[in-house]
Amino acid sequence: MMPAVWLIYPREVQQASSSIGRAAVSKTAGWGFDSLLACHGFRDPRRLHRRLILRSFMNGQTETGASALDTVKLLLSIAVLVGGLVGYYQFQDLSILIRAIGVLASVVISIVIVLQTARGRDMWQFIQGSRVELRKVVWPNRQDTTQTTLAVIVFVIILGVFFWALDLGLLWTTKTLTGQGG
Repeated sequence: MMPAVWLIYPREVQQASSSIGRAAVSKTAGWGFDSLLACHGFRDPRRLHRRLILRSFMNGQTETGASALDTVKLLLSIAVLVGGLVGYYQFQDLSILIRAIGVLASVVISIVIVLQTARGRDMWQFIQGSRVELRKVVWPNRQDTTQTTLAVIVFVIILGVFFWALDLGLLWTTKTLTGQGG
């Protein structure tokens, strides 16, 4: 029986090479660098399957689904959040401060419950990774920001005048051609 993997990557694709017709680079030739085959390592269907699973996981397309316990936790989290909101409106005779603290407490408890699930842990790892990447961003200084803003404003004014003049020219042409010009 032919594995489903071969339907995705036929054998012709596996033999493809990105270095056809090229000479070896003198700096890397013979120094143990990996092959430049387009699908290097896909001759073994198990390796291809692992790579496909890894790729689908990285794209957020996991097929494993949430466990029953995770589903219960998510439902509990929603119930706690809805309970906090219902409590805010049910206890109108209490101070608004106490009701707001109750809603905030229900939100915090709900978040803690969500973080106990697989999706919650994945989301937390994504947030941590985003924070790391955000630290790597080089933000422009005040002078760069001012210059860029002024350039945008000048070009907007130039384009505004251009389109206004184009509109007037087309209006004049239309009136002249239809005989409405005076």
